Amino acid sequence: MKRFIKYPIFLTVLFLTLTACSENFLEPEPKSFFAPENVYTDKSGFEAQLVTLRKNLTREHSGPRGTALIHSQWIFGETHIGGAFMHFNRDLGPITSSDWFEINGTIEDMYRFIKDANVVISRINDIEWDNQGDKELILAEALWHRAYWYNRMVNSYGDVPWIGEEVRSARVDFKTHTRGAILDKIQSDLENHVIGVLPTSAEPGAVSNGAANHLLTRVAMSNADWDTAIEAATRVIDGPYDLMTDRFGVEADDPRHNVIWDLHRAENVHAGDNTETILASVDRYSDPDDVKTSGSYRTYKYNPSWHHSRVQDSEGAACTYRPSEAEMDTLLGAAQWDTLGQGATSAPPNQFFQYHVWEENGYTYENTPDLRRRGGSNWWEIDEILCNVPESVDYGQPALTAAQNGTIGGQPPGLIHTSLFAANVYKTYYPEQDGTPWGGNADLYIFRLAETLLLRAEAYYWNNQPGLAAADINRVRQRAGAEPVDAGDVTIEYIFDETIRELFFETPRQNDLIRVALYVAEEGIPTEYGTFSMEDFANDNWAYQRIIHTNDFYPQYEGPYVGDTTPIGFELPLGWQYRFLSGTTPTISPHHVLWPINGDFIQANTQGTINQNPGYPGVERNEPPLETIEDEETY
Repeated sequence: MKRFIKYPIFLTVLFLTLTACSENFLEPEPKSFFAPENVYTDKSGFEAQLVTLRKNLTREHSGPRGTALIHSQWIFGETHIGGAFMHFNRDLGPITSSDWFEINGTIEDMYRFIKDANVVISRINDIEWDNQGDKELILAEALWHRAYWYNRMVNSYGDVPWIGEEVRSARVDFKTHTRGAILDKIQSDLENHVIGVLPTSAEPGAVSNGAANHLLTRVAMSNADWDTAIEAATRVIDGPYDLMTDRFGVEADDPRHNVIWDLHRAENVHAGDNTETILASVDRYSDPDDVKTSGSYRTYKYNPSWHHSRVQDSEGAACTYRPSEAEMDTLLGAAQWDTLGQGATSAPPNQFFQYHVWEENGYTYENTPDLRRRGGSNWWEIDEILCNVPESVDYGQPALTAAQNGTIGGQPPGLIHTSLFAANVYKTYYPEQDGTPWGGNADLYIFRLAETLLLRAEAYYWNNQPGLAAADINRVRQRAGAEPVDAGDVTIEYIFDETIRELFFETPRQNDLIRVALYVAEEGIPTEYGTFSMEDFANDNWAYQRIIHTNDFYPQYEGPYVGDTTPIGFELPLGWQYRFLSGTTPTISPHHVLWPINGDFIQANTQGTINQNPGYPGVERNEPPLETIEDEETY
């Protein structure tokens, strides 16, 4: 999705009403029946806006490569890179636009979602409420959504402008607030107006008290308030939730699968017997077109493009291709078409994700007892991708062997890693209900109990309670069949490895990297990679070091596998060997861990200063950010 829009319109879209992108946005328009003053006149009008807020959550996971927000989070971390947008030293800046990558568009979207919440918050007292409890419930959910998106935003961009009310006229005088000021505000809102107000259980897509406490856990951790984080997480863990440990749901009787597979079937996410779901998005093919998304696109984004012409056999002829519908019942490889679909590899995985993060306690990916890696049909291994072109001399043989013995289709050699890799299909298999198998509509997790346990484990770690941290981690590992970890082996590196194993593609990865990087820099806490400071954050930081010690795509890779080769035969790090057709190759610098503020916002804000993050053009015009939020709280 292209994101180039002239900046006066950009500012109007984001900071005014975000409801129109017309070039005539300054011209007066007739009053609409659906104007706010005609909608928010009773309880039903406000409840309709809550539906919009809930629908906004589908943007985390659903939609093509340039629209799903969590997609961008994981290609900025330790396990993946962007398929074509990965040359950050060249391409990542204040005026970045790519339909492969959502970055400047992320802040636009988040402010739009915050606007949607602010409409409810600002207008909640405009009517006489028959039932004060109804008002408090609606306000609590709106405050939750605002807190959710601000927590995401400050852990993507750092300091940003705070907008705490509905903006009803044009403004160009916004100022940057500190990340800490915004976190203090949303933590206060959650503690004083949300926790204990929302219901214990809620309909699919709606926010419960468990989701409120889970979000408070995340916000308090962003604020380095470990005691509050532990208390909030404990209320969730001791509540009406439990890890799923037995087979359940739509494929419970299929012996090929296990509970890990069951957990991630779209039909099971909101199943009545699923006690692990705290909050999940709702996106179903049966819903009206204006309610559902275009699909999850999980298959398209994360599965290998195994059918591509670059996959050639040992004689340089086509090895794989997309079979026609008529060939499905008879053609070898129909099963891999059904499961792997038409992958386009918008986020190719590295060797760390496929293999190395699973190497612990003497196990490898091949013999680990961990169901999350070797659990029956949970993964499609690289050597299980077969040549399916009947005329190929290697027909029926692993495409990997053909690639090792043959050619790579005349394209940049390393690009073969987008077509041949091991795929964690239990999190990418969402069959298309209609059309090309790119990943159909699916309910997907926003929060589940396994994440709450791992968050509390991290809070315990920072609170110098390693035994309790290990206990929480081991509850998650026990369900997966993995061996327990000893308290003495719990480090922040281990916790982040474990969250990869359990939560990949689910949680905001870049946000978590930033959260820890800022904390250890602010406090000067020694880490495995050294001690960092805020003064030098743009030149070196924990998140950057964590990335270059794990992500073997980057030429700076310093992990323990330097010099090893990939299954296809390329030496690590891949670096320049992995190039897209445009010559794009993976590069990253320390300042990239905090994303740039959209340059159009900064230029259009002529009567105020919106700061740019260090390392990007425009930082020289920064002013000291506001350290307090002085909104008059009317709710």
